[in-house]
Amino acid sequence: MIVASPFNGTTPIIHPTAFIAKDAVIIGDVEIAAYVSIW
Repeated sequence: MIVASPFNGTTPIIHPTAFIAKDAVIIGDVEIAAYVSIW
């Protein structure tokens, strides 16, 4: 399960083609573009 949490009122934006590892945590003012991998 990907954890994408808001911080200071800003929620991460994750492109549907991006790969996010199941144990990654994405927090705050983040935009993950197409075909990006986060491990």
